[in-house]
Amino acid sequence: MKNILSLAFLLSLSLFFGACCIGEVDQEHAAVEGLKLKNGTTTLVTVREGVVTGNLTVAAGTTGPRLTAVYLDKDGNEVPTTEIEEGSTTQTTWASAAVAETVPHDAWSFHVKGKSVGATTLKIDLIHNGHSDFVTPLIPVNVSANLTK
Repeated sequence: MKNILSLAFLLSLSLFFGACCIGEVDQEHAAVEGLKLKNGTTTLVTVREGVVTGNLTVAAGTTGPRLTAVYLDKDGNEVPTTEIEEGSTTQTTWASAAVAETVPHDAWSFHVKGKSVGATTLKIDLIHNGHSDFVTPLIPVNVSANLTK
């Protein structure tokens, strides 16, 4: 009986503190509502209000240029990385890892490596404390034949 009461107390305590942390985390999150994928100063893909404009293309057997995820606020303005919570990072998920993969560069940048000719999609998450603060819709990625071989 004592073990059951101890377990119930610990469960109640964890739920209480868990709920407190959730409220605090929500207030601290960066106000990210969109994304640009840039190669230097050139924007290749824009995600705003759930709409993807643009796509990514890379040749099979090659690694594309460094792409930087630049997050946007509700008005479409770029959010400086200094205003995004410390410890946040960009995470990518592929619909088909057989077609393309991500080669990480740093917390905000990566390269796309073409593995085989075809089309796939990429999802980008802004991760903080193990959960997503922002998730893109699916971004189209085309891997073309490598004509330089």
